[in-house]
Amino acid sequence: MAKDGKVIGTCQSCGMTMHKYGLEKDGTPNKDYCLRCYRDGEFTLPDATIDQMVRISAQTLMDNDPEMKPEDAIEQMEEVLPTLKRWSDKPRAKKRAA
Repeated sequence: MAKDGKVIGTCQSCGMTMHKYGLEKDGTPNKDYCLRCYRDGEFTLPDATIDQMVRISAQTLMDNDPEMKPEDAIEQMEEVLPTLKRWSDKPRAKKRAA
């Protein structure tokens, strides 16, 4: 866990900066995932698709930056999430039309 709210990495599931590591069943930190995405050795949203996570993470970006436009947040997450450990080998739904 980070002290004083420091960023300790980027979650390999949601793409957000981490302030607390996810936890394995025995309580040891999993340094790949944040506590929001990974607890007790499991993903908190185990059945989520990458497209669902794009929407969830885009909403988090907008919550943290009220001036961010929805289309910009979605575009950013559509670029980032496929590069992350959880999603790098998962198929995507057909990309939405511009």
